[in-house]
Amino acid sequence: MSNQPANRVALPSRHEEGVWVVVLAGIALAAVGAWHVATTGVTVRGIELGFEVFIDVGLPVVAVAVVLYARRASQLPDRPIARWTFAGILTLGLLATWASVTELRDGRFVEVTGTLLLGANLGILFGVVAGINRAQAKEKAELAERARTQREGMAFLNHLLRHHVLNGVTIINGYTDELRREGVPDEHVDIIERQSDRIVTLVENVQTLVDSLSEEAEPKPIDLADVAERAVADARETHPDVTFELDCEAAVVRADEFFRTVLDNLLSNAVEHHDGEPNVRVVVEAGDPVVVRVTDDGPGIPRDVRESFADKGDMTTAVAGDGLGLYLVHTLVRNYGGSVRITDNEPRGSTVTVELPRG
Repeated sequence: MSNQPANRVALPSRHEEGVWVVVLAGIALAAVGAWHVATTGVTVRGIELGFEVFIDVGLPVVAVAVVLYARRASQLPDRPIARWTFAGILTLGLLATWASVTELRDGRFVEVTGTLLLGANLGILFGVVAGINRAQAKEKAELAERARTQREGMAFLNHLLRHHVLNGVTIINGYTDELRREGVPDEHVDIIERQSDRIVTLVENVQTLVDSLSEEAEPKPIDLADVAERAVADARETHPDVTFELDCEAAVVRADEFFRTVLDNLLSNAVEHHDGEPNVRVVVEAGDPVVVRVTDDGPGIPRDVRESFADKGDMTTAVAGDGLGLYLVHTLVRNYGGSVRITDNEPRGSTVTVELPRG
């Protein structure tokens, strides 16, 4: 016997009840308004009839359209909107009733139907607008509080990495010379040093990522040619056996102080994952957008990392492997309003293309 639940008619969730109550109230008011126009509209013509139709039927229809559009455009809570809607109907409806109290006492209900409808219809419209504004304000406050909590968590993570992990790696590196003096083979010590360097690079990338997400730095004009020249010069000093070529046009982009990390990661990835003698070429093309290409002749970027770039909403594969640097590049460039693409380099290697808005 199947354990699958039987099919049931989908009912509106409690979250959705509020909007449908508002819709039903609007339809009811529009129906009453249509009846009122039908019974009294024969005495008026032209502009007066059109105005009466708008007041009696159009206002509640507009209110229904506004609440449906707001619900479709954003996931605002429905019940606060419903509460404000009925508060508006009640408030303005009571005011209209108070203004018509004399006629109501005399039993002249038909004479004041238009006034009562006007109060109720204005009430539903004002209530819907006020409810949406209040719901949006509440949502913004919750998002701001959530962002503040995340920034505090990132700051703690940054402190943890800087003062505990890096200190531990420094202590490990301090013992490598002692290991050599005690006769441990150099190839074993070299493994420790390489892995320590990888940990340091990893921690530095995480710190940059945390800083870029937790700080609200405003993008400013950056001289891309100057940044590229300094990044390549530092890379040549760090990797003297690697050939670096730079073809750079003058270009200005809007970024921040973290942009240098983008080029540093692209250059280091091209070198560290090479299986021979690396040849790395950096090209900067001025235009709109400004284009930066970093090309290598290595084994290429793994397919799983490239697929993660193709699906920009899922970078878990890259982070889980050796692609944290590329993930950092992707995150920073996206924050600058740019894009990142990875393509094959013929006959061998990869090309990472970064496009950025002109500054």
